[in-house]
Amino acid sequence: MKDLNKRLEKFLNSRTKCENTFIKELDEIIDEFGINKVNSWRNLSNRTKNTLLHELVDKNYVNVVRHVIIKYNLRTYFKRDSDGATPIDLAKINKDWDMWNLLYEFADDKTLNQTYDEFASKKLKDKMMNIISKAY
Repeated sequence: MKDLNKRLEKFLNSRTKCENTFIKELDEIIDEFGINKVNSWRNLSNRTKNTLLHELVDKNYVNVVRHVIIKYNLRTYFKRDSDGATPIDLAKINKDWDMWNLLYEFADDKTLNQTYDEFASKKLKDKMMNIISKAY
């Protein structure tokens, strides 16, 4: 896993902006390590613990995201450990509507609705807790 971590960190920190080059390199990484290992990888270099898909969404690589979802049947509803955000949540946070539309196209509607309901419920709970704490 250590080698995979090094390869993905190098891949994600690359200055290359050409998505076709990213797709080719990512295919090589997946061929070498397997989709299951790549899919279970988390970015431990920062607090987010992003999955690969989260990282690609955050970097706005629409064509790379489309490629990995179609070619590797990558699931779009994995939540990151830091805040429970899915890739589609991250696209919404970033106001990246092209990415959001792409992820919505491939998302499981039940999961999308469940994620939104969980998010709304948490926000309401947080808001209620803020009112209580401000009263004291």
